[in-house]
Amino acid sequence: MVKIVGCVLLDHCVVEDGAKIEGCILGKNTKVGVKAELSRCVTQAGYEINAGETLKGEKLEVSDWTAGPDESDEDAKEDEDDSEEGEDESD
Repeated sequence: MVKIVGCVLLDHCVVEDGAKIEGCILGKNTKVGVKAELSRCVTQAGYEINAGETLKGEKLEVSDWTAGPDESDEDAKEDEDDSEEGEDESD
């Protein structure tokens, strides 16, 4: 059985058996593990709380290093490379 009190759960959240959450806002696709306990926490979309973890008053975010590179970052890098090559030719 799961206990959820005064929380907002956005789309596709998964709360596993035995978890207790109170006063939390869970972002899209958040996963709360078995027997995890959350109190007054906010999660970013896609965050996963491990089984048995206990958290209070935390803002839980997905680390940037877990995300892949943005296409806009790659395009900007290519543009910089192109502009540097053009400068070399004029010298």
